[in-house]
Amino acid sequence: MQSPFNFIVKPEDGRRYSNTKEVGGIDLIISSSEEDASASNRKAMVVEVPVGYDGPIKKGDTLLVHHNVFKFYNDRK
Repeated sequence: MQSPFNFIVKPEDGRRYSNTKEVGGIDLIISSSEEDASASNRKAMVVEVPVGYDGPIKKGDTLLVHHNVFKFYNDRK
């Protein structure tokens, strides 16, 4: 499935937030806030490029995206 105008991306490691850190073999949560932009995952893997796009970005490339791209919104369905 291709979008007519936008790139389709997914989080690089499959997680919306990068809020854990491994310490002594145990994963610790360093931020539990969904509003904390510093814990947002900003790396995205390109799944599809827009229809007719002929630029340097290809499927499988990693992009740095805005911190709200993968944010979870509680007020949306």
